[in-house]
Amino acid sequence: MIRIINVNLDRELGTIDGQIITDTNLSIRIVTATPGLTTTQQVIHLIMEHPQGISAKEISRKLNRPISMIQICLKNLKSSRCIYSRTNKENKQLIYYSRFSQGKK
Repeated sequence: MIRIINVNLDRELGTIDGQIITDTNLSIRIVTATPGLTTTQQVIHLIMEHPQGISAKEISRKLNRPISMIQICLKNLKSSRCIYSRTNKENKQLIYYSRFSQGKK
């Protein structure tokens, strides 16, 4: 979970005839963390809920997170041996499984 704070700022564009021209459409979004599960924790829970396995693309879609973020989480979970993966022979896609679910490997 994240909390987004919008801040509008004036930006000086230059001067014309001694008048300062500004643009007030510059918007900055400040994103701060809020309490709750981390993305990695959400990923492992989702994998554990799918003992038949789940692809990174499906995880990304279900958690509404970029695929690059999901891949980083999956890499960390694999290196810590919480999950393992196998290649789906039909579409050559990696399918991820939990080492803690029924289909334990």
